Amino acid sequence: MKDAYSEQFLNEFWKWCRKFGGVVTGITQNVSELLASTQATSLLSNSEFCLMLAQGQADLVALQQLFNLSDEQVRSLLSAGIGTGLIKYGSTIIPFKNVFPKNTKLYEIWNTDPKEKIRIEKEKQKQLQEKVKQREKIKEQKIEELRKEAAALHVEKIDPVGEDRVVEVQPPKTQKIPYYQQEEIKAPVQIQPAAFDPDEY
Repeated sequence: MKDAYSEQFLNEFWKWCRKFGGVVTGITQNVSELLASTQATSLLSNSEFCLMLAQGQADLVALQQLFNLSDEQVRSLLSAGIGTGLIKYGSTIIPFKNVFPKNTKLYEIWNTDPKEKIRIEKEKQKQLQEKVKQREKIKEQKIEELRKEAAALHVEKIDPVGEDRVVEVQPPKTQKIPYYQQEEIKAPVQIQPAAFDPDEY
């Protein structure tokens, strides 16, 4: 409400929307500054629904006079935490508590608190480091298993890079000698003694 033109426009627009069943939504952090305007006060008092979160002392005084809040309701707004406050619907005012779970993706998207953003970022970094440590631990366990398998297979080398596999050492192949260089192996000659023939003499 910086000038009279803005005040008049919003006030008329508010009335026009309500006349045709529309729903206008407004938000402010400084209620006392807003209620310094007569037209803004009329705008709020004619609103069917109003959600009040934690307020300062000066703002609570203005709200108590506008909505006829009790002392207990004023104290609840003075000490209200995040996601808690009062709802005014028509002539009824009730307390509410809407604490959203912090360990959800929606909370991460909707959150606008800088401190919470820093906390969420640190939590992400911590989880990432834990995942890396877990992977390294699993890798060491696999290498240890491969070493045990290698010892059982009497292999010479373990290759943990790429696909974790055992590299078996093949026995050296004997060099094939060409047939023309091979020495001729002769079978031993057996000499049979001549048979005795008496007619020969």
